[in-house]
Amino acid sequence: MTLEAPLKRGDRVILALGGGAARGMAHIGVCHVLEELGIEVAGVAGTSIGSAVGGVIAANKLAPYEEEMRRMTKKGVFSLLDPIVPRSGLFAGTRITDLMRDILGEARIEDCEIPYIAVAATLKGGEEVWIREGDLVDAMRASSSIPGVFTPVYREDRWLIDGGVSSPVPFAAASALGDLPVIAVDVNDQTNGPPLVSAPEEEPELEPQAGMLDRLIEAPELHPALREFAESVRSTGSAASERIAFGMKRMRDRIRTDPPEEPPKPPGMIESLTDVAINMMHQLASCQRELSPPDVMVIPRMEGVGIFDFHRTPELISEGERATREALGISEPSVS
Repeated sequence: MTLEAPLKRGDRVILALGGGAARGMAHIGVCHVLEELGIEVAGVAGTSIGSAVGGVIAANKLAPYEEEMRRMTKKGVFSLLDPIVPRSGLFAGTRITDLMRDILGEARIEDCEIPYIAVAATLKGGEEVWIREGDLVDAMRASSSIPGVFTPVYREDRWLIDGGVSSPVPFAAASALGDLPVIAVDVNDQTNGPPLVSAPEEEPELEPQAGMLDRLIEAPELHPALREFAESVRSTGSAASERIAFGMKRMRDRIRTDPPEEPPKPPGMIESLTDVAINMMHQLASCQRELSPPDVMVIPRMEGVGIFDFHRTPELISEGERATREALGISEPSVS
């Protein structure tokens, strides 16, 4: 955080929301924290998924969008993908566009409550394109046309693709929206660990199994050293003996049944292409950040999150909240 003074209730900021497909659900968590602190979003620039989340923020439709995404399942995610005969992309993107249209209707950028820029890039040359007017959903679709995955969009006599090619995190576009602090969010850093789980899962209680220790001791295949140890445990007659017996049985079963380890399957084509692209975008964003440094940089933990992992939306929103509090130097809210 490079602000001269901490943000406070009533302050106004501009958001620069980066691309990263499902990882962009963390952007919603950023908004939650700002709302909790009473900080107003006075402008938003977005690239790719950042343009989608930014667009619903600008149109004051974040709540229904979040509700829709929180309901998303693995099956629901893949139902949104509409394969076509590969020419310029594997998917047409029509179903995703229809989903956004259901939420936003025919909203236009110039009619939004909050100033907004969707960042795309030209297919030829990779020139950065700022879309500041026209149909809001069409602007999102142009900004989100991941090369090779979704077909490009023809707009104003040129083909447009995902803005991450030229501006993975739209620092410059956000700065152009006003002389206010810029909070930028990069969701493509896969080196700082996976999203933090808010609370560890409780270990299931061990159900005692009478006679288990006796059965283990009588097993002919039990190693003599283990049999001697088990007999000494049985002599204690305590609850610990049953727990140890349970662990011994699991160990024996595992030795019997576990198949030899096989090398992991190689990643699929889409995963390979997008992982390379996302890593490149993160590196590019790091360089551009030096040229147009934001006032606050939010970097959620995204290791192991795939581009189509929208079914993990609740977890990713929580991670966006955590990362925002960390970037602003504030603690978790107290539970009343």
